Amino acid sequence: MNISIQINSLDEALNLQNVAALNIEKYKTNKVEGNQQAVLIFMWRNLYEQAIQAVNQFCHVEEKA
Repeated sequence: MNISIQINSLDEALNLQNVAALNIEKYKTNKVEGNQQAVLIFMWRNLYEQAIQAVNQFCHVEEKA
């Protein structure tokens, strides 16, 4: 499962990064039936990585300005 999202601002990227980090921790500490736990953690880690990339891009653009 791979989800790709469009992030339009640094605020969106930071918000997504925080939400993803919280959800990763939530699914790590709370049991979910079947293999859904691993799928959910994988999904949120993927979104977290996308958010980090967006933060880096927005910061790099702002440094040039």
